[in-house]
Amino acid sequence: MIKPTVIQTAAWGAVIGVVTLAIALLLMRTGSLGLIAALLFAAFGGALVALFTSQWREMSITDDGTGLYNRRFLFKRLSIVFHQAHKEEQPLSLAVIDIDGFRDINNKYGHLAGDQTLLKVAQTLRASLREGDIVGRWGGEEFALIFPGTKLNDAVILCESIRSQIEEQRFKISEHDTVSVTISVGVAGLRQGDTTIEELIQRADKSMYEAKKLRNRVAFNPSPLQ
Repeated sequence: MIKPTVIQTAAWGAVIGVVTLAIALLLMRTGSLGLIAALLFAAFGGALVALFTSQWREMSITDDGTGLYNRRFLFKRLSIVFHQAHKEEQPLSLAVIDIDGFRDINNKYGHLAGDQTLLKVAQTLRASLREGDIVGRWGGEEFALIFPGTKLNDAVILCESIRSQIEEQRFKISEHDTVSVTISVGVAGLRQGDTTIEELIQRADKSMYEAKKLRNRVAFNPSPLQ
């Protein structure tokens, strides 16, 4: 579902484009000076439309609560790198992350504290990734990490480092309160027999649920190819 803010941004961009065109056409009828003014005005209007278009695209792929990519964009990117990895016979790994005991934070401190916790975890995830890695909000208190060109064992090591970083931090959620959280991580690597991204996602999900049994763990489903 498209967010109202995205609709508003796209609408304003369209309005500016139409108004700019209409005024430019009127100015062109007033002679050579009008033509120059029309060109300048059209350039200005074009810049505004480009700005609104850029903002619209950014808002359409970004999660409001964390500033990370949203689930829709993650699926699109995963599909692209999945087919590219198959074509080029390159490794690909996917991690699904769940914040342990997130409901307890909401119940004890309130939903605003929960939102702050999500934001702090998101910031840690973003700061921990390498160039080319992709992170986004999977939904609720879950995140996903896409590791193009990365073998399963290497992705597990990266996720273990992230898990340790988050465990060692205390997140400020209000003027007087801080919380410490842990995460459970499931990691899966691409296999030659995978024909859809759903197979990769299902293995990562399954591993994440295995990690949740003990909490604060990184679990993975070994691949015979990695």
